[in-house]
Parts: sequence; C-alpha cells; structure tokens
Amino acid sequence: MGKQKRARQSQKEARVASPGGRSAPLPARSLLPSTERAILWGILAFAALLRLFYLLEYRGRSIFYGQLMLDAQVYDEWAQKIAGGAWWGGPVFYHAPLYPYMLAIFYRVLGHHYLPIYLFQLLLGLGAIYLVYRIGKRCASPWIGLAGAALIALYAPLPFFETKIMATSVAIFLSTAALALLVEAWMSGGAVLWCVSGALIGLAALASPASLLWVPCFAVGLLVRRRALGEAVALVLGALVTVAPATLHNLSAGGGLIPISSQGGITFYQGNMLNSRGLYRPVEGMSGSPLTQMNEEKKMAEKEAGHPLRASEVSSFWFGKGLKIITGNPGGYLQLLQLKMLRWFSSLEYSTEYSQAIERSQLTSLWIPFVPFGFLAVGAMAGILLGARTFPRLTPLYFYLLGAIATPMIFYVSSRYRIAAVPVLAVLAAVAVERITARIRERGMLDGLVVALPVLLLGGLTLVPYGSDHLFQEANVHYNAGNLFYDRGDYDTAIEEYRQALQVSDFEFYRVNLGNALTREKRYGEAVEQYRLAIQKNPRFAKAYIQWAKALAQQGSLAEARQIYQRATQLGMRNADVEKLLGGTSTP
Repeated sequence: MGKQKRARQSQKEARVASPGGRSAPLPARSLLPSTERAILWGILAFAALLRLFYLLEYRGRSIFYGQLMLDAQVYDEWAQKIAGGAWWGGPVFYHAPLYPYMLAIFYRVLGHHYLPIYLFQLLLGLGAIYLVYRIGKRCASPWIGLAGAALIALYAPLPFFETKIMATSVAIFLSTAALALLVEAWMSGGAVLWCVSGALIGLAALASPASLLWVPCFAVGLLVRRRALGEAVALVLGALVTVAPATLHNLSAGGGLIPISSQGGITFYQGNMLNSRGLYRPVEGMSGSPLTQMNEEKKMAEKEAGHPLRASEVSSFWFGKGLKIITGNPGGYLQLLQLKMLRWFSSLEYSTEYSQAIERSQLTSLWIPFVPFGFLAVGAMAGILLGARTFPRLTPLYFYLLGAIATPMIFYVSSRYRIAAVPVLAVLAAVAVERITARIRERGMLDGLVVALPVLLLGGLTLVPYGSDHLFQEANVHYNAGNLFYDRGDYDTAIEEYRQALQVSDFEFYRVNLGNALTREKRYGEAVEQYRLAIQKNPRFAKAYIQWAKALAQQGSLAEARQIYQRATQLGMRNADVEKLLGGTSTP
C-alpha cells in the first residue's frame, strides 16, 4: 500500500515539475462547450432576474426612483433642452456630453420617462457581464471567463448604478467593450484594430473623461513591450478623432482648449485639498451642488485672479491650486496617496450622490449581490501572482488596471471612480480562484488552503473602515434625500433626513434646510434655532439670514425680522418674499 501511495505521489510530481527542476504551471481546467454555454446562460439569467427584482423593489420603495438630484438632475435638465431642439451650440461642456445626448434621444422618441432608460441600462449591465466572460476566456480559459462573469454578476454597485440617471452604467459598458477590443488588438496586432480600440476608448471618455488614461497606459505598453510605434500612434489617433467634436465645441463656445469637460480642475482640487482625506469634499464656500458648482468655482477663481477667466483657465486655476498644495507638502501628499490606496482596496462603497449602504437598508434585493469590492481587489492581486506564468495573455489586463487605479489616485476615491476597474478585477480574481482550485485538485486541500487563507484574511481586512471620514458622504445623501422629501411636501420625513445628516456633520446648509422644513411645519422656534446655529458656524451665510427673517415674519415677530433681514442686505442679498412679509420694507 505504501508503494502505491508513493507511486501516485511521484506521478503528481512529474506533472508539476519541468525538466530543469523548476515547478511547471498547473494545467488549466477545461470545460465541455455544452457545459460552458449552459453555465453562461445561467449566469446571465440570474443577473437579469436579479435586476428585475431590484428594479421593481426600487420603483416601489425608493424616493430616488422618480425624483432626481445633483448630477442626475443636471443630466436630466440638459437632456430635456437637447431634446427640445438644442442639439448644436450652447455653452462649454462642464460635464461629459455623451450621456445627456443619449438621454435626449430617449426623451425625444419615448417621452420624458425614466423606466425605458433604466431598462436600457440594465441591458448594458448584462452586456458588460457577457464581455467579462469573453475577456476571461480570451485571456485565460472558458472556466475563468465564466467565473469572472459570475463574480461581476454578484457585485451590487452595477445594478445599483444602472437604476440611476447617471453616466456610470454607460461608461462601464463602453470601457469593458474597449477592453475586449484592446485584448484582441494586443493579441492580433494591426494599426486598424488599434485605431478602432482608441476610438472606443474615446467614446467611453465622452461618458467618463478619465477613460482617456487608458490611451497612455496602452501606448507605453506597446512601446515598451512591442516597440510598436505605429500601433501606438494609431491608438492615440483613434481616441483623438472620437473626442474631437467635444473639443471643437468647447473651442467654438469660447472656453479654450478643453478636450471634453471643464470640471477636471475642481475635481482634482477637491481630491487633494488638505481636508479631503482621499474622498470627495466640497470646497469651503461652495454649496456642494453640481447645479451651482460651475458658477461657484468660476466666481471664486476670478475673484482670486482679479480678472475674468475662460472655462479652460478656471479649470487650470484649480489644477494649479491643487498642485501647489502637493508641491508645498510632498510628504503629506505621499501619506494622502497611501490613504487613497487603502480606501481603494476598501469594501466600503464611498458615495458622492447616492449611497449603496443607505439603499441596502431599504431594499432587500440589493443584498443578493454580496461580493465586496475589497475581495475582488485582493483576489485580483492574488490572481496576478498565481496566474502570470500559466496565462501570459493576461498582460493587457494589467495595463487596463493601471489606468483604472490612476483615476481615484489622481482625484479621489468613490464608488463611481473605481468601478471601472471591476471588470478586470473580476477576471483576475477568477484566475486566483481557478489557480487555488487547481492546487487543491493536483496537490491536495492543505496546499490550496495555504494560498486561500491569506487571500481571505486580507479580504476580510477590507471590510474594516479606515476612520469615519466616509460618514460625511453618507450624511450628504441623507441631506439630498431630505431635499427630495421636502420638494414632495413630506416635511416630517425631510426633517428626519436632515437630522440624520447633522448627526455626522454640522454643515450650515443642512441646518438651513432643516430650518426651512421646520418652518413649513410652523415649528418656528425650532427653525429659528437652526438658522442661528448656521450663522454661528458661518456669519456671512446670507441665505440663513433670509430664511431666519422669513420664519420670524411668519411667526409675527416683524421688528426682529427686519433686524435680521438687514444683515442679509448688508451682505448683498435681497428677497422679494421676505420684503412682502415685512410690508414692503427691506430694512429697518
């Protein structure tokens, strides 16, 4: 019996050892074509049913389904103007233009309804899952393609963003399609294929400008690994031609040289200013609303510069302001980069407009896709280490991942900014799963666990928050939800949402809007206290004086209301409604 056991062990060693004595890669797992097709259709069917379940629950229970805020509101209003006839001309693009033009087509053909857009974006999500399968199969094996598709189907932010009027789902589909084409170009070569790949990157950039970072990543890769100057040039030209219409529009609108959109400078500053901590923070003195941010950043830049600025100059001003902070404290910037990297690996989905954590507390269906980002990221790193020798065709995924990581490192970490990395992370994490199961199959359970346990341990660490800075973003979502309930006339719920926001951050806008909701409920004493606290925080907040005076006037305290209103006028703000309440007297 002992001889037979030793013979079997010798056979295993022969399979995993090369003639030179170096361990050879374990063989990749194979699948029958019929089994492969059945599993793929099963994954897509599961993803489709999940999305329909989530959409139905979201429609019935979430305030966000039919009421828009922040970027979604910007896109919606812009698209309505385009659909109304403003297809050409207009001001400089402050946001990337592809998504609002897509919305405008829907509105023009189907009317101003959100359900067709949500359904279309859910289809794009299914398309992205299929593309991940194709990429994994092309770069590694059918088993890895299927495992990658299964992992991304279980990643909650994909359906979460597919049901928002935001460019994220369109950008993810286009960037994943671009990756599939880049993989083919890397393997097959040819200037034409690289040019088309560059064009598809450019199209993705018209939805999410940071996608352009993949052009230098792959161009450098071509030059270093292939010495293929012509193909690198073709890639760059393809991208330039695609974004050229947006660039020419911005030039003709008088904004200067802006390749796609002009908010890059302020976004860079927001992610690198002293109190950013690697997350989104509104600039002090700004409201934090994208509806007013363009005018606010321009006003502040021109005030400091001392003269009018074009859109390109405003963006350059904020870029320069951010770079000045970095160069003035390089050690602090290195610490910020370390923090950004830790946050990038975190399983927390850092919000800017919408919060997955808050929505999960309301909707059961969003718990079904359970795979955390941190496990995908750690698994992907393990996949690179374990699969590089077995699957040398993974190389283009590394260049794509480099560009995807660069975006949050340059700006700030958010669920939207890092989601572009998820298709590659899913494939590489699937490589890790396949390699670990191969070790178990060939060498036994203990050998596989030696690799699997550290991956699981590190993945578990990503579930631990790095401080409480992320709670500010959650507070902002409560604040924006409060605004939506206020607009609907549900003041009691709005008050509750504002109070939840204030539990995290004493932001003066939170207090003013809470005061407004309390005023609507005729709770004047409580409202006045909120305005007083807002002024205590920011004595030059003229809007707080206006609302304070209005509450006092409605309460009947006209003399005190006149005194408070005078402070607003001294700060250069007037309000017709308040003056009417005061009997036409604007000042005492």
